[in-house]
Amino acid sequence: MKPMTLVIVALAGLLIGAWLQSRFSPVPSTVEAPATRVNAPVSVTEVRLAEPSRDGGPYRLEAALRRDGPAGAIDVMFRLRNKSTGERIERAGQVELQPNVALVVVAEIDAPRADYSPEVEVKGTAR
Repeated sequence: MKPMTLVIVALAGLLIGAWLQSRFSPVPSTVEAPATRVNAPVSVTEVRLAEPSRDGGPYRLEAALRRDGPAGAIDVMFRLRNKSTGERIERAGQVELQPNVALVVVAEIDAPRADYSPEVEVKGTAR
């Protein structure tokens, strides 16, 4: 076989292979779920941490939660993160939210005195 014929056959094979792959391979796609009131996000604002008022007393962690969706229960995780060691102390709870109403949630957490970063995380959707 001549070198030019070999090149033409090789190119034709590559083109046919690429065409077959494009015709019969699945095409990845991203489809976003439509925004509905059922999976409306919960906003967490005004996170505040108050140190214990007496020795051995609990830290007080509070935040305002608001949901634009329907009424229902959601899970809330309260967390104190020690800024120097990274240690976390967590408390979980569940609250019932009403549509378009801000609710202040509070957790008292027993923890040794330290410099903490407060965190409030919500999970799940209203049911």
